[in-house]
Amino acid sequence: VATACGRCAELQAELDAMTRARDSALVDMQNMEVDLRVMRRLKAKAEAELKKKYDSACREDASRAQEVFDYWVACCRKGSTRVIFGEKRKKAVVARLQEGHTLDDLHEAIDGAACDAYKDAKGVIHDDLELICRDEVMVSKFQRRARAYKRRFVNMPPAVVVETLTKVAGDPIHDLVLDTFLFRCPACRTSWDDLLYRPLAVSVNGTVSMECRECGAGMDRIREAVAQ
Repeated sequence: VATACGRCAELQAELDAMTRARDSALVDMQNMEVDLRVMRRLKAKAEAELKKKYDSACREDASRAQEVFDYWVACCRKGSTRVIFGEKRKKAVVARLQEGHTLDDLHEAIDGAACDAYKDAKGVIHDDLELICRDEVMVSKFQRRARAYKRRFVNMPPAVVVETLTKVAGDPIHDLVLDTFLFRCPACRTSWDDLLYRPLAVSVNGTVSMECRECGAGMDRIREAVAQ
């Protein structure tokens, strides 16, 4: 009997240990369920924040892409009313923005297309926005063209600058007092039909400089206008 009681005690002790282990496991499971619920809430919150940031970034990309498109239309499709910012153009522009290209980068590339795009044997000018922004190589290529054109324009002899603007804006008025040539402004075209109004002042004294008192256009904007 004593032996049997001793065995019972051992079994009871084992049972008690298993009961404690079970209770401990149940507590652990309950704690894990609490942690899981907390983690799910944190996950949902993080996903909501990420979605909010993503939506914001998409809106920002779309806004910046639209700005690039509008600039391209102004430079390369001026006067056209049937230009569409379709999926191919939008995808190319957004991809370049997401790569890290700035608006100034893409504007400069568009400048390059506006002033020095390739014209094939059929007379087709290859200056579409999708081409300009197709990849980083094309962006850099058109940027180099813009810089080269700007250097040529800036370094033109004074007489050539005056001659080039004269072809676009008509004969200037020579201000002998300030030693500047006054042109109609090809950038803003303010009072373009006025035979006497000449808001664009061009100085050719040593170096070429220019500014429109009407719209504030300087060398870059005048260059873009002249290139059209």
